[in-house]
Amino acid sequence: IQACKLAADGVVLHRLFSVRAQGLFGTLADDMQSDYLSGLLIGEEIREALSVLDNIRPKQVYLICKPTLAERYRTALSTFDMDGTECSQRASSRGLLAIARERSLIL
Repeated sequence: IQACKLAADGVVLHRLFSVRAQGLFGTLADDMQSDYLSGLLIGEEIREALSVLDNIRPKQVYLICKPTLAERYRTALSTFDMDGTECSQRASSRGLLAIARERSLIL
C-alpha cells in the first residue's frame, strides 16, 4: 500500500531506483523488494490513467488478470478511492475475439 501511495505522488522513477539502495541499507527486506516494485508500478499505472482521464475517477474498474494480481490492483485502487472487480478469466480472449470480428479480421 505504501508503494502505491508513493506512486500516487508522481515520484515513481526516483522510487524505482531507490529500491536497490533500500535493500543495501536494510530499510527494505530482499523478499519485499518485488512486492514494493509491483506496488509502485501498479500505482503509477493508475495515476497515469487518471491523468489521461483528466482526474475523473470511475467508481468501478474492471480487472482482467489473474486473481493474485487482481488483489494487488484492488489494494492500489483503494488508495485512489476506487473499487476493482474481477472479470471472467476468459474476458481478455473474448474481448480480443470480439474486436477481431468487429474489424472483419476473422469470421
